[in-house]
Amino acid sequence: NGIGLTKEQIIDYLWHDDEPEYIEDLSVRFKNTIYRLRRVMGKDAIILSNNRYYFNNGLDYVYDAEEFERQLVNAEQAATDNEKIELLFQAIQNYKGDYLPQDYNHWVVTERERYKMLFRTAVLRLIGYLFVKRQYKTIIEFVKPMIDEEPEFEEGHRILMRAYDGLGDPKRVMQQFKVLSSILKSNLGISPSVETVQLYDSLIKQIK
Repeated sequence: NGIGLTKEQIIDYLWHDDEPEYIEDLSVRFKNTIYRLRRVMGKDAIILSNNRYYFNNGLDYVYDAEEFERQLVNAEQAATDNEKIELLFQAIQNYKGDYLPQDYNHWVVTERERYKMLFRTAVLRLIGYLFVKRQYKTIIEFVKPMIDEEPEFEEGHRILMRAYDGLGDPKRVMQQFKVLSSILKSNLGISPSVETVQLYDSLIKQIK
């Protein structure tokens, strides 16, 4: 990040929940980790300056999480909708699922949730552009996995209803609303939100 981290900060990030017998254990573990990193990535990969450790960004490397965020920034700054769509597509394809899914270190969990929210936001932004272009089938392909992962994701169900309406399929609009109602009642003991009910009523009114 350009700021670097002290030895103590790195130890806290990596072994926050560990309770070694002696503090020296962590110091040895730290030195071994830096040594192994330099053996795998090259001796210049980790730089020590003013008691802070830095990753050498001048190396020729690819970090998918960094690339994912870069593409999101580029999409935000793109001049045209078509450029935004292309960059959002690229970013979404770069997202390979949960960040370090087997690691439950506190900083990893925080980053995992942050990337997950960035991904969801990117998908929803892309869907907004796709609605303008009436690419309803593509919208459905994007939103269905989100609902599979989180069945109570009400906004996703609303998107599906709108997409089915765009395809001229009123039967599936009604089915989707019933599916959502059943999921919310079964899992959370609640009914669809006012926003969802109003959307459903407006779509059904158009059909009639």
